[in-house]
Amino acid sequence: MLALTLVAGCGGSGSSAKAPKIVLRSFPTLHVEVNTGVDSLDPGLSYTSGCWQSLWNVYLSPYGYQHVNGRASSQIVPVLAEAMPDISKGGRIYTFRLRDGLSYSDGSLVQAADFAYAIRRLYLLDSVGAPLFDDVVGSGVAEARRGLISGIETNDFTRSITVRLKRPSSTFIDALASLFAAPVPPGTPSRDQTLEPIPSTGPYKISEVRWPKAFTLVRNRYFEPTETVPATNPDRIIVDVVDGGKVALEQLAAGDADYAAVPIAPASLEQAKRKSRLQLRAYTDASTQYFFMNTTQRPFNDVRVRQAVNYALDRRQLVEIFGGQAVASENILPPPYPSYTRHDLYPYNLAKARALVQQAKVGGTRITVFAPTQPVQARAAALYLVRQLRAIGLKPRSAVTLLPPAHYWTTVGNRSTRAQIGYSLWTQSIPNPLAWFEPLLDGGETKALANTNYSFANSADLNVAINRLARDPELTPDVNAQWAALDRRTMRWAPLAPFLNPRSFDAFSTRIDLRCYVSNTLYGVDYGRLCLKRGSAAG
Repeated sequence: MLALTLVAGCGGSGSSAKAPKIVLRSFPTLHVEVNTGVDSLDPGLSYTSGCWQSLWNVYLSPYGYQHVNGRASSQIVPVLAEAMPDISKGGRIYTFRLRDGLSYSDGSLVQAADFAYAIRRLYLLDSVGAPLFDDVVGSGVAEARRGLISGIETNDFTRSITVRLKRPSSTFIDALASLFAAPVPPGTPSRDQTLEPIPSTGPYKISEVRWPKAFTLVRNRYFEPTETVPATNPDRIIVDVVDGGKVALEQLAAGDADYAAVPIAPASLEQAKRKSRLQLRAYTDASTQYFFMNTTQRPFNDVRVRQAVNYALDRRQLVEIFGGQAVASENILPPPYPSYTRHDLYPYNLAKARALVQQAKVGGTRITVFAPTQPVQARAAALYLVRQLRAIGLKPRSAVTLLPPAHYWTTVGNRSTRAQIGYSLWTQSIPNPLAWFEPLLDGGETKALANTNYSFANSADLNVAINRLARDPELTPDVNAQWAALDRRTMRWAPLAPFLNPRSFDAFSTRIDLRCYVSNTLYGVDYGRLCLKRGSAAG
């Protein structure tokens, strides 16, 4: 089952806006800044947003996400494959063909067997992406060391690939759309190839690496645009790794950079914007901040108390605690998803919250609130929660139990801690509802240690619903509607108290034409689609 959580969040539009008209306006050089913490330029090892955002246009997989804005950007489409897979045997067999005439950036042909080699290589690399393919028959480190994975059959002559799964999986199509599924030439070493970049299949190839300070992407002359991977505008993309938002802002304002994928203080961004030194585009993160409530511990083992906490939250105040850079929410799923349907089950109502606590006969119950020391607003949010718990008749300790992030998550995720209530957040690994419901709410996945189900939710009804939807191989409109309905039903049971989805900014130099702006839900700003304003100097 799903086991990944992306190290750093990526941008994505929260609207359902249609794709902008593709603007083809080539120019020599785009200068991009990413944050320190980049990990690898090897598609089998890369696992940070700073690298994924760049490699999205370098290494293509059989399937991928659309180069469009809005919720449609999480839709999976054929990329190297000719069409969406034929799925049979109850969702356990995937069959597809690669496009004819595919080449790597060194001119060599892409073969169907290269896909099988790429998956086998994940296990030889001990890649964090390998668990995405654990449901493939014959997968595993031992099997990979012995040779081919038995559940992947390929035919280079017909360009066909057949993958057999042990069980149906709603996220396997996401695995096929991940960078980890990108074919690599046979014989590619099973070690990090950051310094010796692997030949690519996308619009760009990696031409120069000054690791970990910078790397450069240039056009791949063997790439042919398609309906799902359009032509690009920059001839060359220079990616600099910078230490902190201050440096990034200075480079943008001076015109030495065109885009910064680096967190910059909102106040500094607004000040620079007012001085016409840069341009901003806001987006809603695929991330949810919430309070967990331990459903196994008194008083939160009573659904009425959990509902009371939800009624007791003035989510607008929590948005203010986070500097106003957020949208209030009581949903589990984030707005960028097609499966998101906003509900309003818990309007702020202290009187109703007090009445529920009285009905449950738990007034005066002692409670300890937990929070991490980072982000800094988490403590303020926890103190607000303390005040609200007191206001509805409970008896929280005045002092919040604060722990550094390195210890916080393992502590509250340990069943023996018996943490009653506390701050939490979740950020997507893949844009699929299962990547939220399974780790946060599936009681069948709960362990004694290292849980992400901090509420220790274990509802038979909820478990059955999650497991049933987990077997749907495609996120059709009907399946998305079922996930939306499950979000609402789960919140009536109220194991969590979601309160906001963060808002972030993409910052650009004044020479960028924002009519070309495209931001994918998973990968963020699409470098290849950016273009310059007419008359701007081409770097």
